[in-house]
Amino acid sequence: MIVGLRKANPDHFFLLTFFSPSGFIEHNDYEYVDAVNYLPLDSKLNASLFITAVNPKIAVFIKYEFWYFYFEALAERDIPLFMVSAKLTKNHLFFKWYGGSYRKVLQLPTLFFAQDNSTKLLLKELEVENIIVTGDTRIDRVLEVEQAGKSNKIVEWFLKKEKAVIVGSSWSVEEKIITKWLNLSSYSGKVIIAPHEIDEHHITDFSNSLKVKSIRYTQADTQRTEPEAQVLIIDCIGVLREIYSYGSWALIGGGFSDGIHNILEPTVFGLPVVFGPNYKKFVEAVDLIDQGGAISIKNYAEFNEQSKKLRNFEVLTKRSKICKTYIENNHGASAKVIHQINQYL
Repeated sequence: MIVGLRKANPDHFFLLTFFSPSGFIEHNDYEYVDAVNYLPLDSKLNASLFITAVNPKIAVFIKYEFWYFYFEALAERDIPLFMVSAKLTKNHLFFKWYGGSYRKVLQLPTLFFAQDNSTKLLLKELEVENIIVTGDTRIDRVLEVEQAGKSNKIVEWFLKKEKAVIVGSSWSVEEKIITKWLNLSSYSGKVIIAPHEIDEHHITDFSNSLKVKSIRYTQADTQRTEPEAQVLIIDCIGVLREIYSYGSWALIGGGFSDGIHNILEPTVFGLPVVFGPNYKKFVEAVDLIDQGGAISIKNYAEFNEQSKKLRNFEVLTKRSKICKTYIENNHGASAKVIHQINQYL
């Protein structure tokens, strides 16, 4: 979406903000914006100072990033505010008995671009009418990554034309599962693991827990004739989304904690995905489970069962086709959003 807005408005200044360090670090040199900054904590003073200093022509927030004081500051200055890829469920604060005073924030955006009809209906329950159902702009973003076709020399050296099982953005539960699987199962193929936490202590502990040979991405020596390792550990930020192109299927982290990480990044490359039970607030996860391209697991035994099924070529091919078809059928949200936002620029 940012790419499309930038191309349509090349003379405008684009500021991209993040609250989390991981997003900031990965995008701090993003070529399609003029500046990348942290968004200060949501308080009345911070919001007033930040919006006054930036003085934006428009503001765009994503998914369920409802920042109360920032929204108020924008509304007070009559600055158009857009919620893109908005997603609501009944579990949100707005629908709790104690969420009444906070519902006011839903009246402040100029326009909601909803991911799905269920979000539109929930917003209407709360007397919000300025809604357009467009889908998820992230699908267009992962399509851009897939179509760019970037190669990775280290991964290609490691794989030697094999396909890998990829573990993306793993937390401790997924890492325990994959460690047990590698240490106990008969699987001898290549595995690429990208932990969510990449500090030295964590990477060292994880590497030491493996009985099979592993090598770290930042320490790989591509001058060797053979990698001499079954596992490649990604110990840096910013390469995972392209690495999925080298995979056969993926285990995605986060499903045993706050919620799964991005499953669209592997799905665009046709990788069937496996993840933990906390996925229901993600439209694409629910859809892909219903269609058969994704599987949710509760423990190691269920993961091991799915790993055996995915070694079957017919099962792998069928699930892969479902994933690719899902992307093909659901892209295009960015163009709809850009068309509407451009009317305010």
